[in-house]
Amino acid sequence: MGKLTITILDASDRVLGDGPIFTVMAASVSEKLDEIGLFSITVQAANLDVVELLTNDNRIQLFEDFVLVAEGFIRERRYGPGSDTGSFVITGPLIMDELFQLEEGPQVDITPLRFA
Repeated sequence: MGKLTITILDASDRVLGDGPIFTVMAASVSEKLDEIGLFSITVQAANLDVVELLTNDNRIQLFEDFVLVAEGFIRERRYGPGSDTGSFVITGPLIMDELFQLEEGPQVDITPLRFA
């Protein structure tokens, strides 16, 4: 596994904070064909500036060696053990529309036009 980093964005697609966050301790992504996928990311709790950005409905992008591997919305965060200063576990759904476009391409409406 390569170096994990995250970027946090708001609803306007603005990057929050000073850029990529390098304090990622662990991450998992679960993608399913018939359900919305989920992510779980554990970060160190020592950096309070980062912890304040990890709020519900912010978007999170997970990178491995600076390649985007997952993107989703923060829905839950909880404090947990894991380092001398503790950790936060952030979980939420993956962005489904993005997944569909990556797998199937853009959707095209082929319904014929009807005139009255």
